[in-house]
Amino acid sequence: MLRSLAIAFSMYSKIPVPQFDWEERDMRFVMAFFPLVGLVIGLGEILLLILAHRLSLPRLPLALLLLLLPILISGAIHLDGFMDTSDALHSYREREDKIRILKDPHTGAFAVISFVCLLLFALAAACILLESFDKTGQFSTPAILDPGGKKALPGAVAGIFWLSRILSALSVLTFSPMSGGGTVASFAEAADRKKVLLLLILQLILASLWILILGGIPGLFVLIAGGASFLYYHWKSGREFGGINGDLAGWFVSYSEVAMALSASLVSLFW
Repeated sequence: MLRSLAIAFSMYSKIPVPQFDWEERDMRFVMAFFPLVGLVIGLGEILLLILAHRLSLPRLPLALLLLLLPILISGAIHLDGFMDTSDALHSYREREDKIRILKDPHTGAFAVISFVCLLLFALAAACILLESFDKTGQFSTPAILDPGGKKALPGAVAGIFWLSRILSALSVLTFSPMSGGGTVASFAEAADRKKVLLLLILQLILASLWILILGGIPGLFVLIAGGASFLYYHWKSGREFGGINGDLAGWFVSYSEVAMALSASLVSLFW
């Protein structure tokens, strides 16, 4: 299992791990450990909030750092999938052409435009959250983890990085794979399916409780947005591509995180 953990962090993060030759038996639990990258990102976001409080960091630089930290930890592999998928979807061609564009290593105009829009939406969500949870411009460090309190909302939203990857891993095991296989199909085939699903469901419960207990009503809307994003992912991937691959899984992680953060920020304006 430790080898599966190392493979998961080697594939989906920039966190240094021991390197070794991968064998099929080492991949049985990769999808169970992949969401832990999101857990590390979420904990890193909370630590960044605490550090920003101690340094009295202004809101805009803090919002930018909150966007940058997940990219630094993950290596932006999910954003690469988001851009490739955006190019394919915005081509508005037949399925075979979309799949060809999806696998094309070149970056098109729609990939760049979609990526910029995604970051701007994410920045807007971060700024609204940081501004709305405390109008005075200051916050108390312990309040970040105060269950149900408005000041705890950013801590609750940090859980979306874990949740998005849990749902992405579940899709790898439960959605139809795209023709042509790929790394995701290899992980799905090598997985100890029953045990991995059990571990993912356990993580799903824990992540949902994290978001719901800390976030209160906005946390509930985060979970609703996450569920809606997952259903849309299932419908869209089947309709447009006939299944999923690694790029589509990354596309889902990217847009679902922004959708969940936006839902929390908009609800927080009226909470």
